[in-house]
Amino acid sequence: MRVRICDLKSGRRILDLPYLKASWTSEINTAESVSATVDLNDPRIRRLGLYNATWPGRTALIVEDEHLTVGGPLWKRAYDRDAGTLELTARGMWSYFDHRTLLPVMTDYDRLTNPDGSADTRYDTNLNNLSYETIAKRWIQQSMRWTGGGMPIVFQDDADGTFQRNTKGAELKLIGDLLTDLTGVENGPDIRFQPRRQADGLGYEWMLMCGHPRITSPTVTKWDMSVTRSPVTDLTVEDDASNLASITWRTGGAAAEKAIIERGVDHTLTDRGFPLYERVTSLSSSVINDDVALDHALEDLRTSAMPERTWSFKVKRDHRLGIYDAGYPAMIKTRNDPWGIPDGWHPMRIMSLAGASDSDDIQVRTGVTYG
Repeated sequence: MRVRICDLKSGRRILDLPYLKASWTSEINTAESVSATVDLNDPRIRRLGLYNATWPGRTALIVEDEHLTVGGPLWKRAYDRDAGTLELTARGMWSYFDHRTLLPVMTDYDRLTNPDGSADTRYDTNLNNLSYETIAKRWIQQSMRWTGGGMPIVFQDDADGTFQRNTKGAELKLIGDLLTDLTGVENGPDIRFQPRRQADGLGYEWMLMCGHPRITSPTVTKWDMSVTRSPVTDLTVEDDASNLASITWRTGGAAAEKAIIERGVDHTLTDRGFPLYERVTSLSSSVINDDVALDHALEDLRTSAMPERTWSFKVKRDHRLGIYDAGYPAMIKTRNDPWGIPDGWHPMRIMSLAGASDSDDIQVRTGVTYG
């Protein structure tokens, strides 16, 4: 495992950090987390001048662990003089956009409202006839046009689509929240900011990766629990019926002073002997399009069809298992399970990974499957 810091805005000025301990998570559709603790009595650390080299909000913290690279803005640092340590805490690049509003470039004197108090529509962001992944791309690109907003982010090519997103500037929507909403619609894209080395190797950049709709891999990692020396330990399986629904409701429209109410209906649960369940969720007040609300209702319906099952377990670091990451498909084989999990291979999708410098294990958590 290697830990590095660099300048956040440029990705340059990489410094290697000898560390006492380090940990990371790898996730999609949210910001990853990274932390490292260094010994300030180590002469190698002293020479780095970390007081000035690790300003929160100006520095990025990166961890490379075998084939995985995670990291983003450094948000916190904690100095313990008696212990002689400095702890650095960062999150993925997504976290930066939790601090950026979706607005076209404005001068310091522009206002979002007209003299009569109405919203100035010149600062709305209207995107039409685009794919979801291109909408996400346009949002990020617009934010980078602001003075100081340029970031070392690279993009995939545009993809064709027929979707639209119209966002009122006066709503002051945070881009991070909008990205989260976009991943939650029916067939919404997976979104991830993946750090990687720049072409010359002297800096880092972040690739805005968007699935169509899923970020995935053509290869499937397989872990066999039926063998004597299984690489899998600490398996837990959780079933959760909290979100069961045969009818899902989505509401919105407050910004347009009109009611938006859409629903999805699926009788599968009641046909299987379950009682009727309903689920009601409010959308952003800026959602004024019936189709957008319906997309959300249908996606809620898809994820409410059966109790949600998640698998959590540990695997040993082993490069022979191939490359796997959050979003990638995987399978676990069980046999003679005491609880009664059926024998055979169980397909799943990795949603998060976590590792630490003091363990040879990688913690794996899968996405929801249905029992």
